[in-house]
Amino acid sequence: MLSLRFFQNNNVSTLDINELWYERLAKSGLDSKVKYSNYSIEVEGEQYDDVFAVKLDFDNRYELLKLVESERHNVLKEMIKKLINPTVKEINEVHGYTMVLTEMYEMIKSEENIYFSFV
Repeated sequence: MLSLRFFQNNNVSTLDINELWYERLAKSGLDSKVKYSNYSIEVEGEQYDDVFAVKLDFDNRYELLKLVESERHNVLKEMIKKLINPTVKEINEVHGYTMVLTEMYEMIKSEENIYFSFV
C-alpha cells in the first residue's frame, strides 16, 4: 500500500492507494508534471525534514488537476467500453480507482493543502 499525502498548516491528510493505481498515476505523469523538492514541514508540532513534495501554488496545482481529471476521464471511457460485459473485478477496479482520483482532485483543489507528496 502506498500513500498520497496532503499537508496543511499543522495537519496532514493521507490517501492510501494500491500499487496498481500508483503505477497508473505514474504512467499518467504524476512524477514528472511538476517539480518535487525536499521541504521541512511541521505537522502537529513535530518537524519532518527532507519531505519530498510539491509546494502547491497556482500553476502546479492547475497542472496536477488537469492530470487527475484527464486520468479520471480516461478511466471512465475505458469503463464505458467494457459496459457490454464487465466482470465484477473490472467494475470494482474502475470504481475504486475513480474514487481515488476524485478524492485526489478534491484534495489538490483545496487551497488549504500546501504540499503534496507520495510515499
